[in-house]
Amino acid sequence: MIMVASSETDKNGVYSGTSNEKQAEEGVEKLKKLYDDLLYALECKYIYLDSNINLTKLSFLLCTNTTYLSRCVNRYFHCNLKCVLNKYRVEYAKKLLCEERCCIKKLAKQCGFTSRSTFYSAFSKYENVTPAEYRAKYHSMKVLREIEANINNLLTV
Repeated sequence: MIMVASSETDKNGVYSGTSNEKQAEEGVEKLKKLYDDLLYALECKYIYLDSNINLTKLSFLLCTNTTYLSRCVNRYFHCNLKCVLNKYRVEYAKKLLCEERCCIKKLAKQCGFTSRSTFYSAFSKYENVTPAEYRAKYHSMKVLREIEANINNLLTV
C-alpha cells in the first residue's frame, strides 16, 4: 500500500503544504534549537572542561535523547561529539598556552582531557604541532611583533 500525503489548504484555500512537510519543518526547527542550546553549553558554560561529559550526560543536560543529540552534532558539526569536545578543548588549551603562567603538564586536566597522551594526540591532530611547540611559536611571534613595533616607532621619530 502506498501512502500519499494529502495537501492542506488554509481557510482561504491557499496551499500550506503537506503534513509531512510541516513535520519536517518542525523537526528542523527543533534540531536548530538543540544546536543553539548546545552552542550555549559549549561556549558559555564550558561543558567541554568536564572530563566525564559524554553523549548520555549531555543529552540529559539538554533535555533531549542521545539519538537526537547525535543527529544534531553530526548535522551541524560534521563529526561526532567526541571530536567536537576535543576541538573546543584544544582551542581552550591554545588560549592557556598563550598565558605564560600555564603549566603544560597540568594543561590536559585543565582542558577536560582524561590523560596527557589523549591531549597531546588531539592537540597535534588539530594544530600539527605539540603544545610546547605551539607555545614557543606563539611567544617568538609575540617578540617579533614587539621588535617590529619598536623599529616602526624609531623610524617614525
